[in-house]
Amino acid sequence: PLILMVTFSSSRLSLALLLALVVVSLLSTVAVGLTDGEYEALVELCVSSGLASDEDDGGWGEFCSFSKNFVCPTSPSRGQYSSEILQGVVCNSNQNIIGLYISGRGISYLDLNFDSLVYLEQLDLSRNRLSSIRPAVASFPNLFFLDLAENSLDSWDGIYNPNVVNANLKYNLLPAPGAGIGAMVKLEKLELTNNQVDSLPTEFGSLSALRYLWLGGNRLSSRPSQVPSTVTYFTFSTNGASAATFSGALFAALLALVFLAIF
Repeated sequence: PLILMVTFSSSRLSLALLLALVVVSLLSTVAVGLTDGEYEALVELCVSSGLASDEDDGGWGEFCSFSKNFVCPTSPSRGQYSSEILQGVVCNSNQNIIGLYISGRGISYLDLNFDSLVYLEQLDLSRNRLSSIRPAVASFPNLFFLDLAENSLDSWDGIYNPNVVNANLKYNLLPAPGAGIGAMVKLEKLELTNNQVDSLPTEFGSLSALRYLWLGGNRLSSRPSQVPSTVTYFTFSTNGASAATFSGALFAALLALVFLAIF
């Protein structure tokens, strides 16, 4: 804190000095930009994705054209920056990256050091061509929204983050989840439509925060008993099961259920 006590005979001079002091004080509190690690992570993202090109390919030629000291927006800024990557970056008031939205860019691999993005809260890599995710994503301490829909993921590595509340994993190649899913104790929404899930582990039943569950279009032949009783919205359609497979008793344990789609 800076305290100024000045006495002038001229009120105009006093006012001018006071205004100058306020400006200097404000400038001293403005964040200078990304941390070294966050900046390097963004550079790695554009390079490893193979999109750092000078060609006129819908804007991606400017993908890597940004300065470490750019003023990061605190809300999505589509169209604000010439660099495409900056249009998918959101920061908090301290200029730490809290949101990355890199969707629909045909990314097939990421040699990205996610470890530096410790403030990240929302990660959207949907509609790309990813077959795997870095394990570090599972340890992000602040991540609550994870959207990996419409990729080619065939492994749960990097997904078992205990802080995630909303996980969109539809239209991938994911098999049955392992015991690690039991660590996702805050999970409220899990979208698994159109994957390769043929069973659920015992640990799935311990997801006491789960409210919304989409399991349609998988390989389950019967309603898995591991679905938590807290689920209120449940889709279980097109799983290769006949009408005779189901009865009211199978769903009687889902006491909170208000919506059910079977066929």
